[in-house]
Amino acid sequence: MLTLKFLSLAGVTLWVFYVGYVGFRRRESWKFVFKGRVMIGERAKASGNTPFSLPVFGYGERMHIVSTEQHWNDLKGADIAHLSLHSWVKSFIQPQYSLLDQWPDTRDQEGMPIIRAIRTMSSNLPSLRPQLLEIFQHDLDMTIQNSPKSGGFAEMTLMATLEYMMVRINCFFILGIDAANDVKLVKSGIAATKEIAIIGEAVRVMPSILAFLVAKLVKGKNLNQRYVRDTMMRLVNARRAIKRNALKTLSDPATVLEAFVDSSPDEWSTSEIVHHLNILFTTTTLSLGGVATQFLKDLYYHTTFHTQLIDEIQGSQIMPSTSRTKQTSLLEGVLMESMRTHCFQATAVHRTAIRPFTFSDGYTVPAGESVQFYQAGVHFDEKRYSEPETFDPTRFQGGLRSVTDVGMEWPFWGVGKNSCPGRFYFTYAVRLLAAYLLTEFDCKLKSPVLPNFHVGESSIPSEKVVLLVKRKEQKLFE
Repeated sequence: MLTLKFLSLAGVTLWVFYVGYVGFRRRESWKFVFKGRVMIGERAKASGNTPFSLPVFGYGERMHIVSTEQHWNDLKGADIAHLSLHSWVKSFIQPQYSLLDQWPDTRDQEGMPIIRAIRTMSSNLPSLRPQLLEIFQHDLDMTIQNSPKSGGFAEMTLMATLEYMMVRINCFFILGIDAANDVKLVKSGIAATKEIAIIGEAVRVMPSILAFLVAKLVKGKNLNQRYVRDTMMRLVNARRAIKRNALKTLSDPATVLEAFVDSSPDEWSTSEIVHHLNILFTTTTLSLGGVATQFLKDLYYHTTFHTQLIDEIQGSQIMPSTSRTKQTSLLEGVLMESMRTHCFQATAVHRTAIRPFTFSDGYTVPAGESVQFYQAGVHFDEKRYSEPETFDPTRFQGGLRSVTDVGMEWPFWGVGKNSCPGRFYFTYAVRLLAAYLLTEFDCKLKSPVLPNFHVGESSIPSEKVVLLVKRKEQKLFE
């Protein structure tokens, strides 16, 4: 008995020393978890235009950062089998622990039909406007009804409200209005996404022997993901049945799911189609609420231009405009300035090197390690923007740039054919929400305005930010 106790004590002691040793050896990686955004900024300032790398958990153990136009062009020209976005996303989400199914090592070509489906549904955004407004009206009315009141205003917790609302519009765009009205689906989607994010972050910082245990503790029986998947399976099977029975042509698709089913190869199984839809739903849901929250936080922190904004909205025949030829409106410019000054991530164009990749300046990223472009360096470049640290609501107004632009000057959406295809829908929906709020409600931020917190390189609005909301007496928005 004493021998057993001694061995147990010795084992625990060795484990503690091992964990302490590993923790000390990986202290810079631990530091990145909590101060990654600051670390990137400090190294970028010290390095100038020279690429650099930082130790991280996962992603091949090092993150390589590049920042020049030539680096951008090299990333743009890289073959997707050489620098892979899909492999980077796998490192981020850790699907073997966080999801119901494992992801294949490659997806780039197989993923093209869903990209075409997103583009199909993004080609006529104004047709979605009435139902988007119904979603906004319903959710805001329910929030006002259920929120505590202060001086005639409802105290709306901004992050929670927009998180729910953005998942609803994501369900609407991808799966349809019935899915958007399924409260259990929306709540399951939010919960599943949070579970995936927690597991992805957790398993990267701990021994693999503990990863499955941690994943099990977080997601339990995985009921949230199962409900989302089962809903998708039912909707895909329904559309496939219509596709099989159509004598000549199908009716025009009303959702991304329908457009995807219509264009996907007949030999694909329902599970394969749902797999791609799940990737889309998961990756988009992860960031929509945070970006929308930051936009409204900035919109109601800088209030001196609100009268001008309301005049612009009321004087516009179509708000928000989807034209790429018109000058940048004030509302679109405010969204761009919010994204510039409070970008969700410090870097963009995330890739994993499948084999060693050498940039034109000779800098090499080893196989298995990640590389990304330092977009904050562009956003705060004094040569591009005067007083770049200052939030200027009119900075982009009247120009010829668009919030959906893709390029080094606006790197947020990625590069080349891997740029985000859903950017048109998201930016349309969030501007429509802002226009609706500005014209239908009196709103103000409850003081004090809480700062964002950082996880790795991400900047996330505080969940405690409160927007005071009261419906206007006169209806202005049409």
